[in-house]
Amino acid sequence: MSLNGDLGAGKTHLTKGIAAGLGVDDYITSPTFTIVNEYIGRLPFIILTYTELRIYMRCTR
Repeated sequence: MSLNGDLGAGKTHLTKGIAAGLGVDDYITSPTFTIVNEYIGRLPFIILTYTELRIYMRCTR
């Protein structure tokens, strides 16, 4: 699943709801400036930030 939208569109809010449905008890934050956030619930819940990954890949070439 990919979430794409403007700042303040509700991407993190939706992500928090999905995580809650998966039994994640951790505080979910917006993944700004991180590449991967992993949370443990009934199933692993991993947030991959594509924008930051693209920047990282450009800087390491």
